[in-house]
Amino acid sequence: LSSRWSPIPEFVVSGGVAYTDAQFSDYLTDDPLQFGNLLVQLQGNTPQLSPEWKGNLGAQYTFVLSGSSELSVGANASYVGKQFFDEFNRDPFVGDSYTLYDSNVTYRPTSEAWSVSLWGRNLSNETEFADLSYSALGRVTSKKFINPRTYGVSFNYNF
Repeated sequence: LSSRWSPIPEFVVSGGVAYTDAQFSDYLTDDPLQFGNLLVQLQGNTPQLSPEWKGNLGAQYTFVLSGSSELSVGANASYVGKQFFDEFNRDPFVGDSYTLYDSNVTYRPTSEAWSVSLWGRNLSNETEFADLSYSALGRVTSKKFINPRTYGVSFNYNF
């Protein structure tokens, strides 16, 4: 579900929410963390990287400046619910829920094809896993974190 609301032309609020009720209905597989050929029924487990809830909420306000230019200021919050990094739904392969906060400021001359933006992402510097991989012995072999707090300047040209 997503929505966009603009009570006045200069102000826009947008948001979205996603609910996923993903479960295996019948999934018989070998467990790589168990020795031998042991099949495990994963019926009712949640597939990996399938959080139950995700959502975002953002707002942007555009100021019309003198000299035919505009300055847009925006902020966004995005939420990702608890998710599993393997189909067995076991620790340590569970990622906690987290919320990311981003913001931006963009200057744009209205009669020109260019703009410049100053932006920040993950402003609260969350340090959650985006994904984990493990070996057949149960050791974590690779970890991917969400991107850390990041700042930047972007120059755009439309042609």
